[in-house]
Amino acid sequence: MSIDRLIIERATITAGDGEQKFDIARSITDIEIYEHIDKPYLTGAVVFLDPMGVLDKVKFQGLEEFYLTLKFPDGNKPSISRKFIIDRIIDTTKNNDNSELVTFHIIEEVGFISSFLNVNKAYSGTSREILEKIINENFSEVKLSKVDEDEAKYNMMVVVPNMTPLEAANWIKDRTTSSYGTPYYLFTVLAQPGYMHFLPLSTLISAPVSDTREYTYSQSTTASSSTSTDAAAKYYNINAYNSQLLEISKLIDAGLISSTHGYWDTSSGYDASQSFSIENTMGLVPGFNQNNFKFKNQYIHNNKRLNTIGSRKHYSIHSSYPYPDNYSFRELENLNRAMTSKALRSILTTGAIDISVSGRNFTTLGVNRSIGNMIKLRFLNNQTPTTSTNLSDLTDKVKSGKHLIYAAKHIIRKERYDVTLTCVKLENLP
Repeated sequence: MSIDRLIIERATITAGDGEQKFDIARSITDIEIYEHIDKPYLTGAVVFLDPMGVLDKVKFQGLEEFYLTLKFPDGNKPSISRKFIIDRIIDTTKNNDNSELVTFHIIEEVGFISSFLNVNKAYSGTSREILEKIINENFSEVKLSKVDEDEAKYNMMVVVPNMTPLEAANWIKDRTTSSYGTPYYLFTVLAQPGYMHFLPLSTLISAPVSDTREYTYSQSTTASSSTSTDAAAKYYNINAYNSQLLEISKLIDAGLISSTHGYWDTSSGYDASQSFSIENTMGLVPGFNQNNFKFKNQYIHNNKRLNTIGSRKHYSIHSSYPYPDNYSFRELENLNRAMTSKALRSILTTGAIDISVSGRNFTTLGVNRSIGNMIKLRFLNNQTPTTSTNLSDLTDKVKSGKHLIYAAKHIIRKERYDVTLTCVKLENLP
């Protein structure tokens, strides 16, 4: 039995009445489970062959429980169990009179529960404190991961305006930045049931790479790994990839590369104007090499570099310090960080690359090895091979380097287990 597989140990559908249960583990042909760095719950799709009439017996209403347990065949890793809700049937196709191929969509139970709860309440405290209150009040089995010290801590007073708990959590998350202005993300991963991570980009990109070995795309490397004495070599092959081009024009048009910001304080009559340059702002972030910024260029217009020309002007009118001892989200200092956060969210995902690799290294119970982690990729450039043996000379410096795993799709089939990773970065190789 190939150790590249991920065995479906248990796959149980519980009907809406809570009484009828059907184990479809042996009937499943495909499972896809999606992780995304901006989603605090998992989603997915399951395809199974139904010769037992499960579709008729369950009478799907979008309330059915789906309990899934996965394990590797070699037994070196513990099983992973997650609970989902089947919220809709995607497709049904009759094979013959006695069987049907059924595809249904699943959502992690916490995401489903959130859809019918309501938060309309006042909170005070730091962003993390408010977020913890929302999570603890609505999801007893979920907790936030470790505290990150890089949060720009200031007490807030907010009234959540008639949202679901996870909408409220994302609302608070989108208004939180690190002390450097980098955005925060709220996400969960397949291998860590009951956990949500609340971390800023500055912490994620400055963290050490958990797996120092590079994932490589090369036909010669792929061929040699099958005969290599290094048993793990094949797990570091990039089987396929798809990359997007950098689109700087849209970012310039939105004022996310450089812009001018005006601020009028109605409380004090204070009028201020500031210049924003993402390249200069990023120079303050630890773990980031400003010289390798992927948008760094020498384009000159009227003797001015592109990152010094304010392509847009934004104006804000707000009152300062409306609450005693509490900052408003719209204070001038917060506006600057919010602009940096907005710019980085867009810049980070431009030029993303999707890679397909073995899932073996990305699923260990209790450990996050997927989204939110840094990963090393190496692609060879398109130049005709020379006598040079210097790996740097042969490397595509735009595609290669350290990337942040932004999203993951776990693809589980009877034959093998792969993941498609969406990788993003802020720096090119020097």
